[in-house]
Amino acid sequence: MKKILCFTASALCAAISATALQLPTFSGNLGFLGEVTPEPTINAQSYFAGQIDFSGRFLFRTEFSVAADSLQDSINDASNVQSAFNIQEISGTFNFSTGQVTHYVSAFLGEFEPIGSDIFLKRQFGVQSISSNLMDSWHSYNGASAYPFYGLGASYALHIVKNYAAALYVSRNTDSVTGVNSLDTNLRFATVSHSMILDVATGLSFVLGESGGIFSVDTITLHGGLNLLAGNRNFLSFFLQAGVSDYTIDAQSGHKFNNDSIYVLFEPRLVLNGFHIAPSAFILPFEAQNKMLFLHYPEEMITDDDANKSSVGANLNIYKEDLYVGITDITVGGHLTLSFPGSNAMTLIPNIMAGDSHPQLTISPYLATDIFGGSLMIAFTVDLLHLKEADSTKIFLGIRSEL
Repeated sequence: MKKILCFTASALCAAISATALQLPTFSGNLGFLGEVTPEPTINAQSYFAGQIDFSGRFLFRTEFSVAADSLQDSINDASNVQSAFNIQEISGTFNFSTGQVTHYVSAFLGEFEPIGSDIFLKRQFGVQSISSNLMDSWHSYNGASAYPFYGLGASYALHIVKNYAAALYVSRNTDSVTGVNSLDTNLRFATVSHSMILDVATGLSFVLGESGGIFSVDTITLHGGLNLLAGNRNFLSFFLQAGVSDYTIDAQSGHKFNNDSIYVLFEPRLVLNGFHIAPSAFILPFEAQNKMLFLHYPEEMITDDDANKSSVGANLNIYKEDLYVGITDITVGGHLTLSFPGSNAMTLIPNIMAGDSHPQLTISPYLATDIFGGSLMIAFTVDLLHLKEADSTKIFLGIRSEL
């Protein structure tokens, strides 16, 4: 906590000194999602992301998330509710220009522009989100990513002319899955044109020994990821989100690749007579899937040592925007998803042949509309192959708003 307070105070002091008492502007995003299951159980997720802009020269960002289980229990006994409060990001960014290049120097705590999310593209180019609707998440503004981490560090990014950006990151991280401490270095490149949006990053993690010192490294892991959208958004385009988070080079055991760290989503997108049609195929680690609204990883498989912490599957998303009920503009659509939790790319076929594939067939209708300057989403999911199980059906009510 002391580190967080010191970091926040330092960032604010830098903002004040860099902007010479000019009035700042504030913008932000707020999201809340309620989830109801037939048991009944009421769970909730919420996040807040805010940005203070000091005259365009210094940006101070914060993001916090809260997840709470069994809200109905807390009504009867406040001590029963299980909740988790997370600081997703605290960062300060100073920028300046030289010629046709804009430079960004940042210090951060938490998940800062994670690999595989589109947050770097939004910040550098102001593009609309390119992520798949299947990946919709209410755990944070960033959503799921190919390489989850939590770090304290610094970055340097440069935006060249209008269409190119690059960045270097150095941070002391704690892996969100294994809890292992590491020193990370990452390189990133992104570009935007009328027919392509690309963001690619790669890096090395130097796993620290028990002493925690940088001279006690005996394991190195390689990770990387990309976001790619190619084509015409208004007719036919192709989206690819891919990455890997754990290729290990160990001084004693040699090379090792974790198949459960593969992250792939390939999604062609077609707009035809106002309908958006998006079939997709995916391979997703549990830690990414667990943040997503329309995908489900069974609780009993999380603690099953024999089950891969990954899922393989396919999805079909069809939706139509600009439907009017009176003067209300709504979007109506649905997902049809076939998934195999507990399998990865290498084990799916053997698991199917052995009768141990645990398939799920889920239908997920949803409706969204603008409300009070934000958006309202209502959805429910039904696992058609496990109707007798308590968590086979879920109802969601979500609200997002720009502040």
